[in-house]
Amino acid sequence: MLSLSAGPGFGGEPKAACDNPVFDFGAADDQATISHAFVLKNIGTAPLLIKKVHGCCGASTELKDSTIPPGSNTTLNVSLSLKGRLGRVEKHLFVESNDPSSDGLLQISLVGATASPMEIKPLTLDFGSMRTGDGIEKTADVVVRGTNLLIHITNVTCTVSNFAVRLTTLEEGRSYRVAVTSMPPLSMGVSVGEVRLVTDHPKYRLADITILARVSRDIVAAPGELTVSLKDQRNAITRSLILRSRTLREFKILKVDVPDPEIKTDCAGLGPGSYRVTFSNITPSAGLDGTKVVIRTDQEDAGEIAIPFRVVPTGGR
Repeated sequence: MLSLSAGPGFGGEPKAACDNPVFDFGAADDQATISHAFVLKNIGTAPLLIKKVHGCCGASTELKDSTIPPGSNTTLNVSLSLKGRLGRVEKHLFVESNDPSSDGLLQISLVGATASPMEIKPLTLDFGSMRTGDGIEKTADVVVRGTNLLIHITNVTCTVSNFAVRLTTLEEGRSYRVAVTSMPPLSMGVSVGEVRLVTDHPKYRLADITILARVSRDIVAAPGELTVSLKDQRNAITRSLILRSRTLREFKILKVDVPDPEIKTDCAGLGPGSYRVTFSNITPSAGLDGTKVVIRTDQEDAGEIAIPFRVVPTGGR
């Protein structure tokens, strides 16, 4: 049943943080390996679950713990090989978690430089938050410094699916432009990869440009789960969430499916592109844990938005 009323919101949320997310290793030899330990923290009020660490070319990672309780931390060890790196180095890794903010991504970076006459700006092409139908182009410029030096780019490849790369020669051996274009339909999720440049110079053979894209639904729900406690199993309780469009696009809720027919559903518009969805008459039980509320809208790219119930044995929310 859908009706226009609203109830209070409950349930804590995890929040990923890193006090020092950028490690500057300064100037280093192009044959060196850089290692650093990043401290990841959970400053939220619910357990932080690290789903995946999206690395970059030449980097290896080791995560100490994948679950971080509220107020705790863990260590992510990162090693980066500088072999073949040219000039300024900016390598970004992305920690994907159940943090509902910032698409669930926390960026950490290693920056520095190796000696090279080839300059690339920017070193990272960040496509930001995208939808499945977006076709977007980003460019990077490659310039060879030095009066008598010529470096010819002989090949370019892209490791990210549904992204195409094009090389334009502005001045042979001296200046180039690299264009990367998203080719819809794009796959949902986070994509991190590289454009690899191959040159004819024996010393400066390879160079990379990092690509980052986050493809997600325009409509998102917060919190990402509905938390209830078994201590309330003798009482009917209420939980709510906010459903909103990232672009403030108007949409309609067509249907809300609940795992228990006794649960009542109310929807209230909060303004352009947002609703409060309230679930009342919930009876907590062990069998409710892991079941899902499924919300359907009139937006094709939203699909089915599923929000799980999490049942805790005590009073945790």
